Amino acid sequence: MEEESGGGSQQRKEFINDVAQKLGIPVEKVRAAFQEAGKERIDRVVVGRIKEAIQSGVINQAEADQIREWWRSRPDAVKKLWLERMHGWRFGKHE
Repeated sequence: MEEESGGGSQQRKEFINDVAQKLGIPVEKVRAAFQEAGKERIDRVVVGRIKEAIQSGVINQAEADQIREWWRSRPDAVKKLWLERMHGWRFGKHE
């Protein structure tokens, strides 16, 4: 996520800078907090969707376990793609 692209990146930088300034803390701390919170949110969404898929009979528990294991050990490139997509939607790049 360090490499930001698109129109939303400047807005994101300005927003993070504004938050840091208002809180009186370093920009890097705010950026790290947003990244961590974003990762945690995505993990909660994925776990929720896996549970829904089990309940609706789309997958069974063994398949869910495989998906969770893959999710925990997924390549960094997948993490970057997922986070950029999530942040892009959240900050309006895909309106």
